[in-house]
Amino acid sequence: MLEIRRTTDFQPDITALESVIDTARLRETDETEDWPDDRLVMSECVVLSDGQVVGFGRLIWDAHLDAAPRIFDLCLLPAHRNSFVLDTLEQELIDEYAFAAEGGDLVIGRDGAEIDISRRARELHDESLGRSPGRLRA
Repeated sequence: MLEIRRTTDFQPDITALESVIDTARLRETDETEDWPDDRLVMSECVVLSDGQVVGFGRLIWDAHLDAAPRIFDLCLLPAHRNSFVLDTLEQELIDEYAFAAEGGDLVIGRDGAEIDISRRARELHDESLGRSPGRLRA
């Protein structure tokens, strides 16, 4: 069974994680891109199958470029690569970021399209205040 865990809650085996990153990237351009000093990792998740690392992703923000945060280093072993798992991983990365959304309410998804997360950010904020969906706001 597949499981997606945030790296803030789970420390994966580093060797296994590096192996997945090195062999299972969806975009080769992420591998060759320099990592500037001002790049911020806003969220990271690992995909596990029976406790083994099979995928990884992060959402980064290049604040120094005044650019929107974006999905980066999305990796998934071919045996687990399908749109459902990729969509779920992307959504988990966005949800973790949306809780604070320091880089704004637009995120660049894995396909390069802009995703407006303002509604999700508002929902997460409301949930953190104990408001449930559908309740009237004061």
